Amino acid sequence: MIDYFGGQNMKQMKKTFRIDSTRLKNWDYSSEGAYYITLITKNREHSFGRVENGTMILSEIGQIAHNIWYQIPAIYPMAILDEFVIMPNHIHGIIFIDYRGCTNMPRHIATIPKFSKPIKNSISMIINHYKGNITKSARKTDSNFKWQSLFHDHIIRDKGELNRIRKYIIDNPLNFGKKLKQKQYEPI
Repeated sequence: MIDYFGGQNMKQMKKTFRIDSTRLKNWDYSSEGAYYITLITKNREHSFGRVENGTMILSEIGQIAHNIWYQIPAIYPMAILDEFVIMPNHIHGIIFIDYRGCTNMPRHIATIPKFSKPIKNSISMIINHYKGNITKSARKTDSNFKWQSLFHDHIIRDKGELNRIRKYIIDNPLNFGKKLKQKQYEPI
C-alpha cells in the first residue's frame, strides 16, 4: 500500500485509514513504572503561551494546563508527578505509577484487548482525563482549542534514561527557538 501519511503504519478499515497504535503491544499501561508523555495541540497551535529568552510565559490556557497537571494525584493517587514543562504548542511530563501507599485501590490486571476503552488507572486514562479537563476549561477562553487526537508515550526503562529525559524537559524552553528554526518538532 502507498503510504501518503508520512511513514506512519496505516491499515484500511471500513474504507478509511487508521493509524496503528503507538502503544507497546502486550504492555499493561496501568503497571508500575515511569512514563514519559508528550501532548501536542491540534495543528501545533501556540495555545499555551510563548517562549521569551528561554523562559516559558504561560497564557491563560497554559496556566489552566499547569494547574490541572498538579491535580492529577488527587484523582489518581497512584500517579506521582516528576519533571514537567508546558511549551507553546506541547506539554512534556513524566508520571510514575506506584501503588504503594494507595489503600483500598483495586489493582487492575489488564487483559489487553485490541481496541477498547482505556484501562482503569492506566496512563491513557490519566491523560484522557487531563486533556479533557483542560479542553473543558480552555474552551471558555478559546472555543477553538483542540488537541491532536493521540499522545506520545515512552516507558522509561532505567535511571540513566530517566535523567536524560528530565534534562530534555528542563532544557526544552531554551531549545524551543532552535526547533522552530528547523520547522520540525519531534518528541525524543
